[in-house]
Amino acid sequence: MCAVRVIYGVCYLISPAKSVYITLNAVQTGNKRRFLSSPPPPRIVVLFMLVSAVCTLTWLALHAPSARTSAQTSTATPAPFERDSAKDLSLSSIPGVTNVWPRGIWSDGVTIWMVNRQSGTMHAFNARDGAYISSFDLTKRPTSVWSDGATIWVLDDTFLKVYAYTLSDGSRDEDQDIDLGSVSNPYGIWSDGVTMWVTGTEDSDDEDPLKKLWAYTLSSGSRDSAEDITLSNSNQEPRDIWSDGVTMWVGDEGNSEDNSKVYAYTLSNGERDEDKEFNVDNGPDEPLGIWSDGTTMWVMGRTFGTLYAFRMPDDTVKLPTPSPYDRDPLWDVSFPANTAVTSIWAD
Repeated sequence: MCAVRVIYGVCYLISPAKSVYITLNAVQTGNKRRFLSSPPPPRIVVLFMLVSAVCTLTWLALHAPSARTSAQTSTATPAPFERDSAKDLSLSSIPGVTNVWPRGIWSDGVTIWMVNRQSGTMHAFNARDGAYISSFDLTKRPTSVWSDGATIWVLDDTFLKVYAYTLSDGSRDEDQDIDLGSVSNPYGIWSDGVTMWVTGTEDSDDEDPLKKLWAYTLSSGSRDSAEDITLSNSNQEPRDIWSDGVTMWVGDEGNSEDNSKVYAYTLSNGERDEDKEFNVDNGPDEPLGIWSDGTTMWVMGRTFGTLYAFRMPDDTVKLPTPSPYDRDPLWDVSFPANTAVTSIWAD
């Protein structure tokens, strides 16, 4: 209110109407001009107020939009690796399932698959709105999942094996199973279609066994130690993994040095890339499942319900998107059975 009064006062001082009134209210005395000190009549006061109001409205019109635009610009896009809560995805409840231990996730950009460690099942959700789609049974202790679009591989840390299923119907495909051998505590899997990497520790009696991404040839299941990646000493609790083919991100459950963090390594040489690492303490409790479309990384914590979103840097390789007028199944809409659709409209 004080600021408005100041503006009115300034406008009063510079108002042409005031200058005119003072001139009219001046009296010539000899060679000098004397101004009368009597107050202006009410009509002049009203005129002053109108001029002041016009000045105020003009100032607001010129400056307020730029202030609003500046505020919107500063909050529109999160910086790389910051939380992007606008893209968080809430997964709907699973019919008949009350106890869910969510672990690894994978998506083709249309459907999100999540393994449930407690029940040994795979659950599918719509990637657009999180709506439940279907489930099928897996092995007893699934922790991670990856697919090439036709076959879906599921890691089981109890049997030290990666089991293969046909993605379309959930049937087993034993010919594509991978035995992990002597790897201990395997947890996450990811593949580029040629090599499959598995997080795990060396089968050793050492108090601090070596943590690695163990490499296997996807087509045969044989070990490919030349592609192994040794993890940082601080990356003590490796969990789910995801890569864009250039950088490998490794979720870490947390230890005394770093809590709930996603580590990064250059896939071609295995070197750690700290510039691409980020903490997830302000989202999920632990990064037990991670997946990205190259623009956003979604992180699943120990508690079922929400996939927390983090913005990825612009140079991350993106998931292919449909060209103009191509089919985009992400936005398919299912109508109830026996529904006669004659027209549609959307905002």
